[in-house]
Amino acid sequence: MGADYGSTARCDHAATVWGNVPHADRACQQDSDCTVVTDMCFDAGLTKQAATKPDYSARPCLNPVAGACPPSKYRPKCHQGCCAP
Repeated sequence: MGADYGSTARCDHAATVWGNVPHADRACQQDSDCTVVTDMCFDAGLTKQAATKPDYSARPCLNPVAGACPPSKYRPKCHQGCCAP
């Protein structure tokens, strides 16, 4: 991700964070436990509590020549005990 498209410390950190989300930050009992974190061409499910952690404020760096993606239409859901978009 970040290493291929103008690597910076921020991009590398974000790639590491989002590539290693602990299960505890996605574990849920019901849909209302979850939220969808979105950015251009990026959607991830986290618990509402985990989404407030500073590490998750940075989104992965994507290929700038890939073009725009359609707006996210995901709603948060708890799928088999794990938050998903």
